Amino acid sequence: MDKARRIAVQALVRQEESGFANLVLNAVLEHQNLNGRDRAFVSALFYGVTERLLTLDWALANCLSRPLSKLDPQVRAILRSGLYQARYMQVPRAVAVNESVSLCRALKKSSARHRLTDSFTATAPGGPALQPAENHSRPADRIAGSGRGGGGARLAGEHAAGEIHR
Repeated sequence: MDKARRIAVQALVRQEESGFANLVLNAVLEHQNLNGRDRAFVSALFYGVTERLLTLDWALANCLSRPLSKLDPQVRAILRSGLYQARYMQVPRAVAVNESVSLCRALKKSSARHRLTDSFTATAPGGPALQPAENHSRPADRIAGSGRGGGGARLAGEHAAGEIHR
C-alpha cells in the first residue's frame, strides 16, 4: 500500500492547488498502474480526506505547534491522510504512523516526522471530542440546531429524507 498512499497524497496536494476532486483523482489514477484493490484504497483515502477535511484540520490544529497552513503541502496531505486512516479506515494507529513516517522519509520530508507521532497520539481514536461543526466537517454557521428533541444537528439548507423541493 506504500505506492497507493503516496499516490493519494500526491492527488491531495494537486486537489488543494487546483480544485475539482473528481478531475484530479481521475487524472492521477489514469497515469498509474495500480491493481483494483490499490485503486479502491487511493479513492477511499482521497475522497475520505476531502470529505472530512475540516474535521482533520481541526484535530491537527489542536496539537500542532504551528498553523497547518504554514506546513509544506505534502506534509499537510500526509498528516491528513494518516489521521484519516487511523480515525475512519480502521487502520491501526501504529500502522498509520509508520506508513506516514515512511512516506515523509520517501518524499524527503524527514523534518516533519516528529509532528506525525505527536499528532497521531493526540488525535487518533480516543483523542479529543469533536464539536458538531468538526464532526460534520462543515463550517459552524452551516450547522442548524443542537440536536435537542432528537434527530441531532442538521446542516442548514439540508432537508429531511423524502422532502421534495422544486
